[in-house]
Amino acid sequence: MRFVFVHGGFHAAWCWDQTITELDSLGHSGVAVDLPGHGARLDEESTLANRRQAIVDVLQPGDVLVGHSGGGFDATLAADAAPEKVGHIVYLAAALPREGRTYPEAMAMRDNEDGEFDADAGEMLGYLNFDSDGAMTFADFEGAWKYFYHDCDEATARRAFDRLGPERFGDTTVTPVSVPRFWEADLPRSFIV
Repeated sequence: MRFVFVHGGFHAAWCWDQTITELDSLGHSGVAVDLPGHGARLDEESTLANRRQAIVDVLQPGDVLVGHSGGGFDATLAADAAPEKVGHIVYLAAALPREGRTYPEAMAMRDNEDGEFDADAGEMLGYLNFDSDGAMTFADFEGAWKYFYHDCDEATARRAFDRLGPERFGDTTVTPVSVPRFWEADLPRSFIV
């Protein structure tokens, strides 16, 4: 079985390395995608279109598509673009687009029409720095450990924290999405909370 892994915010394909190694030992294969604006594609603009295309470009018929956190949103966009290539989609503590809503709205970062952040997202914002170009970075190890690596030992959490990159949402914060082909395809899906 072949798995395609999509990382969440601040991360890149590196976060799937150990998972892919384990899958290989079990006779499966996996490929992790660097979304534009992340990892090896750090200098690329991050848009809904190029994030979706980065995933579609590696999909092969029958793949299990796995999206983590915000990567679930991107995986869904790719499944909408190429549902015939997705054998199963897995959401690992992940977001799912809501028709006609933007990325932040789908991630439940806003709890009302006024755009106010919910309590959990509001606390997390206290651990972030914002660049002049709007990029966010985790400025604080303790915050990253609390929100991303709370069930990891400190050494593992520090290794991951040292590899975190900026998050640039690009047009994802203002462009509402629609994924009608995804819903029509009625793809098998699993949710890991």
